[in-house]
Amino acid sequence: MCRVQKYIRLFGGDPENVTIFGESAGGGSIMHHLTANGGKGNVPFKRAIGQSPGYTLSIQDKEILHRLFATASEIPGKPVATVEELNNLDTDELIAANAMTIFPSCHGTYRFGPESGGSYTPKLPGQLLLEGRYHQDVDVMVAHNAHEAGGVFPKVNSEDDVRKVIIDNLASISAKGVDSVLQLYPAPPYGQLYTTQETRAETIFSEILFQCNSRYVGKAYYNCWNYRFQAEQGHHGQDIKWTVLDGHTSNVTAPQLAELMQDYFLQFATTSNPNDQASG
Repeated sequence: MCRVQKYIRLFGGDPENVTIFGESAGGGSIMHHLTANGGKGNVPFKRAIGQSPGYTLSIQDKEILHRLFATASEIPGKPVATVEELNNLDTDELIAANAMTIFPSCHGTYRFGPESGGSYTPKLPGQLLLEGRYHQDVDVMVAHNAHEAGGVFPKVNSEDDVRKVIIDNLASISAKGVDSVLQLYPAPPYGQLYTTQETRAETIFSEILFQCNSRYVGKAYYNCWNYRFQAEQGHHGQDIKWTVLDGHTSNVTAPQLAELMQDYFLQFATTSNPNDQASG
């Protein structure tokens, strides 16, 4: 962002009128920017668009680090017990250790995630937003998809399967915590929200990983615009085709929706109000 501020004028841009845009982990990054330094100081942007903001929950960081050290020790055949020793591995060794640590992860997770602590990220974004410790002078647009975790848990058929999915994805959760989650999301059918154990698990993690983040941002910012994407199945990432559509319409079912979305994005980046001149 500092480079943008320094050079944007060379491309006809305005350093006082910068909009940042991110989807999925990029949206999670935007949440961290919005809450940077607990809301102290200034940020080098005026507006932010976050689509399906999410980030891996780093709830077992010490266990993961120890596992990485153990894995890394197997690669060169010498002990690796510190970050400094990890840095001393050559590129191929580090790539191999990284792969062996990440590949056994649950589908859709990567073991590593943002860690709170220190000045830039004193707490996770959701906590900072709740406490009012964020940059409140930024105009924000935030979005989520209708079924973010759709299709992720095809082998979930029973309550025991749902329980296992929760434990696998939230490794530090207590037995009482698992029971609380299952009580919040009762056995199916549960109205129109979900009708099977598979869609029950999808709903749980759609909300935990993405939709709750959108709500945190939406509730914190009075000058926030929200939308819900539900074209096709509304699965995570499906909206990207519409966001970046460049005229090749064969890959999308409703190209006019892409034009409308892009109008909204452009108007927001120009005026902070996506409805100013959006077509439709």
